Amino acid sequence: MNPKTIRRDLDLFSLGFPLAETLAAKGCKTDRIEGTPNAAFLSFCYDEALALYLGRRFLEPLAGTPFWTSAQDAMKKVRALLGEPALDYLDRCACL
Repeated sequence: MNPKTIRRDLDLFSLGFPLAETLAAKGCKTDRIEGTPNAAFLSFCYDEALALYLGRRFLEPLAGTPFWTSAQDAMKKVRALLGEPALDYLDRCACL
Protein backbone atom coordinates (compact mmCIF):
# COMPACT_ATOMS: atom_id res chain seq x y z
CA MET A 1 0.00 0.00 0.00
CA ASN A 2 1.22 3.49 -0.82
CA PRO A 3 2.50 5.43 2.23
CA LYS A 4 0.62 8.55 1.07
CA THR A 5 -2.61 6.56 1.05
CA ILE A 6 -1.94 5.31 4.57
CA ARG A 7 -1.21 8.86 5.80
CA ARG A 8 -4.38 10.18 4.12
CA ASP A 9 -6.45 7.38 5.68
CA LEU A 10 -4.97 8.04 9.12
CA ASP A 11 -5.80 11.72 8.78
CA LEU A 12 -9.29 10.91 7.55
CA PHE A 13 -10.13 8.32 10.19
CA SER A 14 -8.40 9.87 13.18
CA LEU A 15 -11.80 11.35 14.10
CA GLY A 16 -10.20 14.06 16.17
CA PHE A 17 -7.73 11.81 17.98
CA PRO A 18 -4.37 13.57 18.21
CA LEU A 19 -1.88 11.41 16.30
CA ALA A 20 1.84 11.64 16.95
CA GLU A 21 4.17 10.43 14.23
CA THR A 22 7.64 9.18 15.16
CA LEU A 23 10.48 8.12 12.96
CA ALA A 24 11.79 4.70 13.95
CA ALA A 25 14.77 2.68 12.80
CA LYS A 26 15.44 2.45 9.08
CA GLY A 27 13.15 5.39 8.35
CA CYS A 28 9.96 3.59 9.37
CA LYS A 29 7.25 5.90 10.62
CA THR A 30 4.86 4.93 13.37
CA ASP A 31 1.72 6.69 14.55
CA ARG A 32 0.14 6.55 17.96
CA ILE A 33 -2.63 8.37 19.73
CA GLU A 34 -1.12 11.17 21.77
CA GLY A 35 -2.45 12.38 25.09
CA THR A 36 -4.26 15.68 25.24
CA PRO A 37 -3.81 18.44 27.81
CA ASN A 38 -7.38 18.09 29.10
CA ALA A 39 -6.74 14.37 29.77
CA ALA A 40 -3.60 15.05 31.81
CA PHE A 41 -5.37 14.16 35.03
CA LEU A 42 -8.01 11.47 34.91
CA SER A 43 -9.56 9.98 37.99
CA PHE A 44 -12.42 7.65 38.78
CA CYS A 45 -14.91 7.52 41.59
CA TYR A 46 -14.68 4.28 43.53
CA ASP A 47 -17.88 2.89 41.98
CA GLU A 48 -16.63 3.79 38.49
CA ALA A 49 -13.42 1.88 39.15
CA LEU A 50 -15.47 -1.09 40.41
CA ALA A 51 -17.55 -1.10 37.22
CA LEU A 52 -14.46 -0.92 35.01
CA TYR A 53 -12.76 -3.74 36.88
CA LEU A 54 -15.83 -5.97 36.62
CA GLY A 55 -16.15 -5.19 32.89
CA ARG A 56 -12.54 -6.06 32.07
CA ARG A 57 -13.48 -9.45 30.62
CA PHE A 58 -15.30 -7.68 27.78
CA LEU A 59 -11.94 -6.36 26.62
CA GLU A 60 -10.62 -9.86 25.86
CA PRO A 61 -11.43 -9.60 22.12
CA LEU A 62 -8.91 -6.75 21.94
CA ALA A 63 -6.01 -9.05 22.92
CA GLY A 64 -2.98 -8.48 20.74
CA THR A 65 -3.94 -4.95 19.73
CA PRO A 66 -2.63 -1.58 20.91
CA PHE A 67 -6.02 -1.07 22.58
CA TRP A 68 -5.40 -4.21 24.66
CA THR A 69 -2.08 -2.85 25.87
CA SER A 70 -3.72 0.44 26.83
CA ALA A 71 -6.58 -1.38 28.55
CA GLN A 72 -4.07 -3.39 30.59
CA ASP A 73 -2.29 -0.19 31.62
CA ALA A 74 -5.64 1.30 32.67
CA MET A 75 -6.49 -1.83 34.66
CA LYS A 76 -3.21 -1.49 36.59
CA LYS A 77 -4.36 1.96 37.67
CA VAL A 78 -7.82 0.70 38.59
CA ARG A 79 -6.34 -2.18 40.60
CA ALA A 80 -4.07 0.24 42.45
CA LEU A 81 -7.06 2.43 43.30
CA LEU A 82 -9.22 -0.43 44.56
CA GLY A 83 -6.68 -2.35 46.64
CA GLU A 84 -6.38 -6.09 47.31
CA PRO A 85 -9.38 -6.65 49.64
CA ALA A 86 -11.78 -5.07 47.13
CA LEU A 87 -10.18 -6.93 44.22
CA ASP A 88 -10.49 -10.27 46.03
CA TYR A 89 -14.16 -9.56 46.75
CA LEU A 90 -14.86 -8.52 43.13
CA ASP A 91 -13.10 -11.58 41.75
CA ARG A 92 -15.31 -13.78 43.94
CA CYS A 93 -18.43 -11.91 42.79
CA ALA A 94 -17.44 -12.24 39.12
CA CYS A 95 -17.42 -16.03 39.47
CA LEU A 96 -21.05 -16.17 40.60
